[in-house]
Amino acid sequence: MSFSKTALFAIGLSLALPAAGNAFIFSSTLPEFQVSGGDAVTDNPVGIQAQNECYPASDDLSEPGKILADGDWVVTSEVSFYDFELVSFAAIATPKEGGACEFFDGKIAVWKDGAFVALIEEGVADQLLIGHIRPVDGTVVEIRSGAAQPETVGYVAYDAAAEELFLSKTP
Repeated sequence: MSFSKTALFAIGLSLALPAAGNAFIFSSTLPEFQVSGGDAVTDNPVGIQAQNECYPASDDLSEPGKILADGDWVVTSEVSFYDFELVSFAAIATPKEGGACEFFDGKIAVWKDGAFVALIEEGVADQLLIGHIRPVDGTVVEIRSGAAQPETVGYVAYDAAAEELFLSKTP
């Protein structure tokens, strides 16, 4: 029997975190996204971008948002979701006509109890799959593309009984 990277990550994460009281599983049914763990998110390989109208209008970021912004990432949105803090961010923000923006190399960082626990990335680079996230009726977080005319590309949901955070195409 072979396990996917996501399943192996979820098993490893669930085994590594119980002592801290942070046990949960993270799974995905979407091949368009990769889920990984790690100690931290590295700095933006593109470096500092010139400020433009695609940057957040507010400097009132959460602690995870500030960490990412200090790493030269463009923070596009933040959502508190159950015991998690989700922050979407991108390497490059490009203004388009009519006040729209495109976000390249988008990612979503997942934090729990003040610690970075997972990273959601595009399965294929430069597909503009991750641009923004936003809560939907308190039960799921919608993932919107980074295209100038963003579309819903997936959802993050949480099953508290199973302690499972997961990605899906439908809410």
